[in-house]
Amino acid sequence: MAQASNPHRRNQFLAALPRAEFERLAPHLELMRLELGTILYESGDQTGHVYFPTTAMISLAAVMESGVGVEIATIGRDGAVPAIAGLGISRAFSRAVVQGSGEASRIVIKALQRAANDGSRLRDLLLRHHEMVLLQIQQTAVCNAVHEVEPRLARWLLQYIDATASEVIALTQDFLSQLLGVRRETVNASIQALEEDGSVRVRRGQIEILDRNKLQKTACECYRVICDRKKQILTEAGILA
Repeated sequence: MAQASNPHRRNQFLAALPRAEFERLAPHLELMRLELGTILYESGDQTGHVYFPTTAMISLAAVMESGVGVEIATIGRDGAVPAIAGLGISRAFSRAVVQGSGEASRIVIKALQRAANDGSRLRDLLLRHHEMVLLQIQQTAVCNAVHEVEPRLARWLLQYIDATASEVIALTQDFLSQLLGVRRETVNASIQALEEDGSVRVRRGQIEILDRNKLQKTACECYRVICDRKKQILTEAGILA
């Protein structure tokens, strides 16, 4: 199945699989639409599916007893959620929520586990992806502790457009304030600052990226660190050329 003719291969993780291993998965893959704000599973849930985003973006969030969740990692077209389930760990350690509407391929976990048992390349990719998620969690924890909201917001916006290849972000400021773990008024002030310097344009329910270079100058160092380490892992795994 050629990558260009198979919609599931638009996910870079699936595209990196050898033909034989992908064809074992293909009959079990379902293309679906994910809508903004949809919770795929909660922390502690026994998950039933793994999602491979193509144009959607999924956020992993640590959840407090109050129900408030703060983002700890983002997964886009280069990954899977929860990838580690393919190796037999099917209980979720975080909330997974759709952060950007779009398409994803979905597979029942048991089917993925059977394929991972039969395919060494798939097992290796699942392990590498888990490593990538862990590095994001570690760096995001540092970022949330030491950096101001505006640089963190710029980092998040850059990660979004990297993951989805879209420069228009449809979401509410309430939702964004929850992801960043700060008050809506604080997010509003940071978005206004980015709009005033020409980095973004804000419309009702949308943020459009106007100048990526300006946004990168505002973003904290965590964006570069995450990008560099992700690129290293994905290149070693063969997901990136």
